[in-house]
Amino acid sequence: MPETMTERIDPDIPVFVTIPDLGWMMLLVFAAVVAPLALYVMFRVKKNEGFLAVANRAIFISILLQILALVFFLLRASNGLYPSLDAEGSYPTTLATSPFILSALVGGIFANLLYLLLLWRREDLERHLPDADALDRITYKTICIAFPLLTLMIAAGAYWANRAWGSYWNWDPKETWAAVTWLVYALYLHMRITRGWRGRRAAYFAILGFAVVMFTFFGVTYLLPGLHAYA
Repeated sequence: MPETMTERIDPDIPVFVTIPDLGWMMLLVFAAVVAPLALYVMFRVKKNEGFLAVANRAIFISILLQILALVFFLLRASNGLYPSLDAEGSYPTTLATSPFILSALVGGIFANLLYLLLLWRREDLERHLPDADALDRITYKTICIAFPLLTLMIAAGAYWANRAWGSYWNWDPKETWAAVTWLVYALYLHMRITRGWRGRRAAYFAILGFAVVMFTFFGVTYLLPGLHAYA
């Protein structure tokens, strides 16, 4: 009996599969997410309250479509069997092989619900938060503590890499983005100390640093192949 392509494929090697009807659903969800953002930008540019009102209503449609897409994805990707463009035959799928898509859908729903919470209870939430100056000081002190630890982590990782792979630095995607994270927070501290950055500008820089950290941890792991794809 001739050996089939499915039998020759190592079961531990992942292959890309095509899940029918999932692409158009993701495009629809993407449009539903972008629409409120575009309307909000129009509100900020033209100072027209009508755009904001429509954006706030569009959030509900966006949440509904994201929940439907999440359910659709769970039903299709959980223990499914689909063809692949890389090899002949059909291959099983599990949610563990698509953590980035799953986390993006769940994160999008959470972000929209958070927006609604801020929209409806913003004044109540603001009363329970410290004032802007206190938040600015807390952010600065937190980064002052975390930055030396980040530096120590990168140095320890380089030492371990030299012992394991014979080189301190290989410009692997994870290493590169760890260096980018370090540079962002180093620039934040530099501008804070030397230029006296406070308030909104410093907050934007801190948010940028947090976004880079999240991309380094999740985005690089699941999107960019390399030696650290497992970490």
